[in-house]
Amino acid sequence: MLCLGAGGGQQAPVLAAAGYCVTLLDISDAQLALDREVCTRHALDVRIEQGTTTDLSRFDSSSFDLIVNPVSNPYISDVRQAWREAARVLAPGGRLIAGSINPLLYLFEENEGEDGKGLTVVHRLPYVESESLDEHDLALAVQGEMVFTWSHSLEDIIQGQIDAGLIIAGLYESKRTDTRAPSINRYAPTYIVTMAEKPGA
Repeated sequence: MLCLGAGGGQQAPVLAAAGYCVTLLDISDAQLALDREVCTRHALDVRIEQGTTTDLSRFDSSSFDLIVNPVSNPYISDVRQAWREAARVLAPGGRLIAGSINPLLYLFEENEGEDGKGLTVVHRLPYVESESLDEHDLALAVQGEMVFTWSHSLEDIIQGQIDAGLIIAGLYESKRTDTRAPSINRYAPTYIVTMAEKPGA
């Protein structure tokens, strides 16, 4: 199986411990270092690769039975390209489990309105973080010290997988349960998970 953008020592080691033959791809040095640390500590065999989810050319077509893509697509600008690449490397009958942030989250700042009562709409959708950064933050991004985030439309998230040749077999919503959950979490699910299948098995 392939973990896409799943660095941080969370998904890949757990799946390897469950018996999967796991390949992990993430672009972040820091996240991959955490995976190496966890895998070493627990003697888990995970193939770790550095790269972006929009370019899986290092992998042969139809080479994975399962792809797990936790909530990492906000860090890429072209989520449809990620779906096309995932569909290509999935074997017929294989499944893609992908987490996304509900686009509604990006309408608001992650705190209460100025008066402390309710939410204030601040951004347009689709949201592109670079449009709201000052010169200092943009300079950090150019130096690779800051990562942009993008909101993707539901059309790009869901129809994008269908257009890539996958069949949506399941869709699930959930809310954050930690203390850092944004205010909108009280009113609407903040996460979406899709399960898609590649036809042809």
